[in-house]
Amino acid sequence: MNPGPEPRYRGRVSDERRASKRLTAYLPGEIEAGDKRSLVSITRDVSEGGLLVYSGTLVDPGVPVRLKVAFDGKILAIEGKVVRSHALPLEERSVWRTRLAIVAKGDLALAELYAALTRAPAPTP
Repeated sequence: MNPGPEPRYRGRVSDERRASKRLTAYLPGEIEAGDKRSLVSITRDVSEGGLLVYSGTLVDPGVPVRLKVAFDGKILAIEGKVVRSHALPLEERSVWRTRLAIVAKGDLALAELYAALTRAPAPTP
Protein backbone atom coordinates (compact mmCIF):
# COMPACT_ATOMS: atom_id res chain seq x y z
CA MET A 1 0.00 0.00 0.00
CA ASN A 2 1.35 3.42 -1.01
CA PRO A 3 1.19 5.96 1.85
CA GLY A 4 0.95 8.83 -0.63
CA PRO A 5 3.33 11.57 -1.65
CA GLU A 6 5.88 12.98 0.79
CA PRO A 7 4.89 16.36 2.22
CA ARG A 8 6.70 19.16 0.36
CA TYR A 9 7.70 20.94 3.56
CA ARG A 10 9.34 17.94 5.19
CA GLY A 11 12.71 18.80 6.68
CA ARG A 12 12.21 22.53 6.24
CA VAL A 13 9.82 23.29 9.08
CA SER A 14 11.31 24.88 12.15
CA ASP A 15 9.87 24.97 15.65
CA GLU A 16 11.41 28.42 16.00
CA ARG A 17 9.24 30.82 14.01
CA ARG A 18 10.42 34.00 15.67
CA ALA A 19 11.99 36.83 13.71
CA SER A 20 14.45 37.52 16.53
CA LYS A 21 16.23 35.52 19.18
CA ARG A 22 14.63 35.20 22.62
CA LEU A 23 16.93 36.18 25.44
CA THR A 24 16.37 34.70 28.89
CA ALA A 25 15.88 37.59 31.31
CA TYR A 26 14.20 37.42 34.71
CA LEU A 27 13.39 41.06 35.40
CA PRO A 28 10.93 42.37 38.01
CA GLY A 29 8.03 44.44 36.81
CA GLU A 30 4.44 45.60 37.04
CA ILE A 31 1.64 45.25 34.50
CA GLU A 32 -1.17 47.72 34.01
CA ALA A 33 -3.98 46.08 32.05
CA GLY A 34 -7.31 47.83 31.70
CA ASP A 35 -8.88 48.09 35.15
CA LYS A 36 -6.20 45.80 36.65
CA ARG A 37 -3.40 48.02 37.87
CA SER A 38 -0.01 47.22 39.30
CA LEU A 39 0.00 43.47 38.81
CA VAL A 40 3.37 42.24 40.03
CA SER A 41 5.19 40.30 37.33
CA ILE A 42 8.53 38.95 36.20
CA THR A 43 9.80 38.56 32.66
CA ARG A 44 11.02 35.18 31.51
CA ASP A 45 12.38 36.10 28.12
CA VAL A 46 12.65 39.11 25.86
CA SER A 47 12.81 39.39 22.07
CA GLU A 48 12.80 42.34 19.67
CA GLY A 49 9.04 41.97 19.25
CA GLY A 50 7.78 41.07 22.70
CA LEU A 51 8.15 39.38 26.05
CA LEU A 52 7.05 36.32 27.97
CA VAL A 53 5.92 37.35 31.44
CA TYR A 54 4.78 35.51 34.55
CA SER A 55 2.02 37.19 36.54
CA GLY A 56 -0.30 36.48 39.44
CA THR A 57 -3.43 37.36 37.46
CA LEU A 58 -4.86 36.25 34.12
CA VAL A 59 -5.09 38.95 31.44
CA ASP A 60 -7.21 38.16 28.39
CA PRO A 61 -5.66 38.07 24.91
CA GLY A 62 -6.19 41.31 23.00
CA VAL A 63 -5.96 43.50 26.09
CA PRO A 64 -3.48 46.39 25.77
CA VAL A 65 -0.94 46.45 28.60
CA ARG A 66 1.78 48.67 29.94
CA LEU A 67 4.65 46.74 31.46
CA LYS A 68 7.07 48.59 33.71
CA VAL A 69 10.34 46.67 33.97
CA ALA A 70 13.29 47.41 36.25
CA PHE A 71 16.59 47.10 34.40
CA ASP A 72 20.03 48.56 34.98
CA GLY A 73 18.83 51.10 37.56
CA LYS A 74 15.99 52.37 35.35
CA ILE A 75 12.28 51.69 34.95
CA LEU A 76 11.36 51.02 31.33
CA ALA A 77 7.69 51.37 30.34
CA ILE A 78 6.80 48.99 27.50
CA GLU A 79 3.46 49.30 25.70
CA GLY A 80 2.06 46.15 24.13
CA LYS A 81 -0.83 43.74 23.77
CA VAL A 82 -1.40 40.30 25.27
CA VAL A 83 -1.50 37.70 22.49
CA ARG A 84 -1.56 34.55 24.64
CA SER A 85 -2.50 33.96 28.25
CA HIS A 86 -2.22 30.58 29.97
CA ALA A 87 -2.80 29.46 33.52
CA LEU A 88 0.23 27.60 34.85
CA PRO A 89 -0.32 23.97 35.89
CA LEU A 90 -0.91 23.61 39.63
CA GLU A 91 2.47 21.94 40.17
CA GLU A 92 4.25 24.96 38.62
CA ARG A 93 2.39 27.62 40.60
CA SER A 94 3.96 29.55 43.40
CA VAL A 95 3.67 33.32 43.31
CA TRP A 96 2.99 33.20 39.56
CA ARG A 97 -0.30 31.81 38.29
CA THR A 98 -0.22 32.77 34.61
CA ARG A 99 2.12 33.07 31.65
CA LEU A 100 1.46 35.99 29.29
CA ALA A 101 2.90 36.50 25.82
CA ILE A 102 3.03 40.21 25.08
CA VAL A 103 3.71 41.69 21.64
CA ALA A 104 5.27 45.16 21.65
CA LYS A 105 6.69 45.58 18.14
CA GLY A 106 8.12 49.02 17.56
CA ASP A 107 8.18 49.97 21.25
CA LEU A 108 11.30 52.07 21.92
CA ALA A 109 11.68 50.92 25.54
CA LEU A 110 11.58 47.28 24.41
CA ALA A 111 14.16 48.04 21.72
CA GLU A 112 16.40 49.65 24.37
CA LEU A 113 16.01 46.66 26.69
CA TYR A 114 16.68 44.10 23.94
CA ALA A 115 19.78 45.98 22.75
CA ALA A 116 21.14 46.18 26.30
CA LEU A 117 20.51 42.46 26.89
CA THR A 118 22.31 41.51 23.67
CA ARG A 119 25.36 43.48 24.83
CA ALA A 120 25.33 42.02 28.35
CA PRO A 121 27.72 39.13 29.06
CA ALA A 122 26.10 35.72 29.29
CA PRO A 123 25.62 34.48 32.87
CA THR A 124 28.09 31.85 34.02
CA PRO A 125 26.76 28.62 35.52
